[in-house]
Amino acid sequence: MPVVPASQLPRTRYKIPNKIDLSICKSQHVQAPSTCYDATDLVTILINDSNPPQKTEMYEVPRELLRWHSSYFAAALDSNSCFKKALGCDLELVEDITVFDAFYCWVSTGKLRDPPGSPGNADADELYLSPWLLPKIWVFADMRGIPALASAAIDMLHERVFAKWTTAINLTNFIYEHSPTSCNLRKYIVDLNTKTKSYIGFKTQMKPELCPAEFLLEVLPILVRNGESCKSISRQAWTRIDRCQWHDHSGPGGKLRVALRK
Repeated sequence: MPVVPASQLPRTRYKIPNKIDLSICKSQHVQAPSTCYDATDLVTILINDSNPPQKTEMYEVPRELLRWHSSYFAAALDSNSCFKKALGCDLELVEDITVFDAFYCWVSTGKLRDPPGSPGNADADELYLSPWLLPKIWVFADMRGIPALASAAIDMLHERVFAKWTTAINLTNFIYEHSPTSCNLRKYIVDLNTKTKSYIGFKTQMKPELCPAEFLLEVLPILVRNGESCKSISRQAWTRIDRCQWHDHSGPGGKLRVALRK
């Protein structure tokens, strides 16, 4: 049966990946201890939206849960911290509220999105966060020292590509503008474009003249080496790919920070 390139599949079709086909992370998952869920010790965080119309939202999160997952929050909430307490809250940040909503869901439930009421009838857009939001979550996780959140964002990006089987959307400008060289998010987007596209398909879909130079320097040599006759990876092969290559296994951010200070 011929392989249908991701870009040629109608956007309305989707298929949820079978969990048994997805690669299992080789890193040992370290669950936050029960002491992190102390409802009597909550941190209030005021988020000023970085997007118009610049609304604000207040969040309450157990202090030790934040300190466990994030090296940034571990430092900011340290008793000897030089961070100044904001008026009416413990911390005030400028962030994309939709990004912080996803972080709040993840830190509370271990998932980036609450499942829809009727999963069997849900569209892929109801099951997964948008392909524009997920890279923003990765950037937030990288800035705030939350390795597990960054890995979760990449995993959902990977599963969403399988579900929709289309990669026409160009995220490269945002990713290369907001992420460090050789990071896992860049590795993911390079793999996505060199495995799910042929050389001709890439030139047709991505409009290289609009892509970042750094991205092209990474992608084009691989596509040229593969050759114009090289076919893109199948949908099933994509879902089975080892996702650990895009993960950060360094451990909980806050726990890692404490370990490094010893």
